[in-house]
Amino acid sequence: MPDVDKVSTISLAVRSLCLLLSVVLGALCAPAIGKAEGASCKAKIGFLLPLTGPASLIGERSEQAAHLAYDELSPQLRARLSLVFEDTEMKSLTGVKATMKLLGDSEIIGLSGFGSETVSAIAEMLEKRKVPGVFVTPDRTPLIGKQFVFRHWVDGQDMQNVLFPLLKSKGVTKLAIVYSELPAMQGFAATLSATAPAAGFEIVSNQNVLPSETDFRTIITSTINAKPQVIFFFLLPPQTSMFMKQLRSAEKSIPVYSYINTENSHELKAADGALEGVTYAGPKFSEEFIKKFSERFHEYPEFAAGNIYDIVHILAKGVEQGACTRTELQTWVAQLNNFDGALGHYGVKDGNDFRFPVSAKQIVNGRFQFLESGKKE
Repeated sequence: MPDVDKVSTISLAVRSLCLLLSVVLGALCAPAIGKAEGASCKAKIGFLLPLTGPASLIGERSEQAAHLAYDELSPQLRARLSLVFEDTEMKSLTGVKATMKLLGDSEIIGLSGFGSETVSAIAEMLEKRKVPGVFVTPDRTPLIGKQFVFRHWVDGQDMQNVLFPLLKSKGVTKLAIVYSELPAMQGFAATLSATAPAAGFEIVSNQNVLPSETDFRTIITSTINAKPQVIFFFLLPPQTSMFMKQLRSAEKSIPVYSYINTENSHELKAADGALEGVTYAGPKFSEEFIKKFSERFHEYPEFAAGNIYDIVHILAKGVEQGACTRTELQTWVAQLNNFDGALGHYGVKDGNDFRFPVSAKQIVNGRFQFLESGKKE
């Protein structure tokens, strides 16, 4: 009688090897994996999203994008793969509790979600338990030394590489920064502060605010008095609209720049025109994705939606290719370097960091537009 443990071990090793080869060699042995075990295994992907709280719009758009991507999967794949959503409220403790709940389900083979607070709090847990997670988070720190934690984000340096040439073309040399004391926003400000001088820019003012701050008048006055040519601001809702309304009450004409965090339709409405003309950098969603999302949900996809849409397709493809365990799914994700999705053609860099094309964008006539099509500047 054969040794069951040895047979099981050999089977797992063969499937893992085939997953690796399927990525490198174009899925040559993936069908065999699917027929052997992949077609019968049940799997779930868990999502950690801010479905309530001040960042709930991000969670709402992300969940919509996940459902859009899921509905595009084949009926056969949907029959054995399901998505599960948990609310983090954009809070570390809530995120940890939600993660523990998801990991209590043995069919969960991978996680995704949004938020630096959550990812920072659970990264070590995922690594120890060998649970792959692909997250939309600006902070790269939780990735260091990890094999199972992946970042799917527009890197701050990449966004600066798009915006700096625009600033130089206008003769700008003096910048001011206003940022929230949230990890992601602090990271944006730190990257800009560290790299701007070498690019020929002087930071004449660099001020932080508490995430709960609602009165920015003192900071705005101090910032304006430093005489910057451009203000960069890194804030999350509802501070985005509050800051811009107060800034425009004090100073009508100074150009304002930011990153992808500015893209929020609720804040755009709340700002009542104060966000008009703000220039920022972010992923260049495909026209096809924008059209599909807008037709189904009657909204612009905005911040994080394209990321989550692509992550669903990435993880689902791994399951389709035969990943039935957490380790197998990690193998699939780690070797993915040739993916086409809503954010363009891209793959994993530096071991666990997805990097994709970045474009300059601007709020024009109350709409988020790519600069090459908006042409307001």
